[in-house]
Amino acid sequence: MEIEGFSAIMDVIGLAKLLYEIGRFDIVKERFVDVLSYELWLENMWEAITFIFSGFSNSFDEENEREIMIFTDDVISNYFIHAWEYGKKTHTPPDKNPYVIEAQNETRECLYFTYNLEWKLLGNTESKREAKKSRLIIYICAHEFCEHDYLAYGLVHLYKWFKDKCASFTKEVKAE
Repeated sequence: MEIEGFSAIMDVIGLAKLLYEIGRFDIVKERFVDVLSYELWLENMWEAITFIFSGFSNSFDEENEREIMIFTDDVISNYFIHAWEYGKKTHTPPDKNPYVIEAQNETRECLYFTYNLEWKLLGNTESKREAKKSRLIIYICAHEFCEHDYLAYGLVHLYKWFKDKCASFTKEVKAE
């Protein structure tokens, strides 16, 4: 069987399934193009990238010739509020906080797929107010091709990880 762009079409279906499993099928229903085709693959991936987290901004840094994407969401903020509370309770500095380290490692795991992508997870744990400003920043070199499917999948997995961690924190608090 030969279908032009079969793998790209399957990527979109797989991403839609993953979004459904994590409770974010609204992105598919509201943002994805209704027709499955190879030509619209990138558009669907871009919609997932820009809408998986509640806040997204995009700009271009002409001096360094790279695209800058900034992602914010309550799942990130709430995670770092918990990390701040842990650090405050145990007198653990941010660079030694196991929650901060775990989030950095998970982000690295989800976004380590190409050499032309850099990221910074700004998980602020200095104060509760600063923790609410936590965000993920991604830099993509303008001279290289970015695998948007890998980026979309990575961001969806990262969103799910933060969401699951926040849910487990809520269960811990209720159990106490």
